[in-house]
Amino acid sequence: MTVTADYSDFDIMVMLSRITNTASASDDLPFWLYRECATELSHVSSKLIHFSINKGEVPRAWKQAVITPVPKTTPAVSVSDLA
Repeated sequence: MTVTADYSDFDIMVMLSRITNTASASDDLPFWLYRECATELSHVSSKLIHFSINKGEVPRAWKQAVITPVPKTTPAVSVSDLA
């Protein structure tokens, strides 16, 4: 089964240019690199996304995440303060 995606290079460029500093990624690349180089990265990113969708598999690296708990209270005194 072949699935098609409607993400153009332009769509990917717009998404990359809107990235903000909300969390660190497992690739250790700073958020501003994606934002500032959105035009240059959009074509290859689009190709990777389309390849992944058409193959029906997500690369292992895309399944990793860095999770940083944010305390609800200051100072956090118990694990439940990080929920």
